[in-house]
Amino acid sequence: MEGEKIESCPEFGPKYEFCPDADWWKQGISYGAHQTERLSSPPPSLLEQEFNERADRWETEAAIHSSPGSKFLHKDFVWIITRGKIIVPLILDRLNTSQSDWFWALENITQENPAKDAVDFESAVKAWQEWGRDHSTR
Repeated sequence: MEGEKIESCPEFGPKYEFCPDADWWKQGISYGAHQTERLSSPPPSLLEQEFNERADRWETEAAIHSSPGSKFLHKDFVWIITRGKIIVPLILDRLNTSQSDWFWALENITQENPAKDAVDFESAVKAWQEWGRDHSTR
């Protein structure tokens, strides 16, 4: 017995017919990664993909300009605001991670300004987030 190699016996191995993705551990994937992958949100819509590409480009290219005209007449910014109210939830989500000035877009799309009394960027973000919850933008 000593030094003998024990061969696996597949007929005695666990059977997972009840759970088709239960062999994640055989693929060298951690449980946490498996759960994250399995429970992750659905892929972004085409609108969301296009918005993210354009928003990323606008934020990068407009960051070097101090002129409001250069920022707010940028082709990607114009594309975003011309989508209308359907784009508002995406802009509100972007406010959570971006330090860019999305307030002008929000005000012009919604024709409202809940952040008019905001004293700083964080309070303006908070005002718009509350507005989004009150208006059920998602």
